[in-house]
Amino acid sequence: MRIGLTLCLLLLSFQLHAQEHEYQLTVEVTDTESSAPAGEITAVLYRFGETSTAWRHVDTKVTDQSGRIDDFLKGLDHQGVYRLVVRTGRYFEQNDKRRFYPLIPIVLSVESGQPVHLRVIISNDGYSISLADTTLTDN
Repeated sequence: MRIGLTLCLLLLSFQLHAQEHEYQLTVEVTDTESSAPAGEITAVLYRFGETSTAWRHVDTKVTDQSGRIDDFLKGLDHQGVYRLVVRTGRYFEQNDKRRFYPLIPIVLSVESGQPVHLRVIISNDGYSISLADTTLTDN
């Protein structure tokens, strides 16, 4: 029984590790005013043109109730320059807060094989962006 349980836990950990980097870009939005995840915020992803100077729309997603978007850029081969626009205006409006920054544009470089996890901290009078450690291990 104990060996079976250990084997199940081991297989589950391998499965979770494999799913961890299925998408190259993930985003987490937290509202510091309420000290809570910011759900229902739209984020729009664009890619800078390789042969032109135009931004091409890639995808539009909405944060879940934990303030996360875990499925931008499937796979790990999306090298390039991207612009992520986090649309906070509606979120602040729905929460009866002043919306001084209705859009947060983030321009970032994505390297092939390297997952990116952005943390966006918002309040009605400011925001902060940081890159979380997403180092891949060769275990």
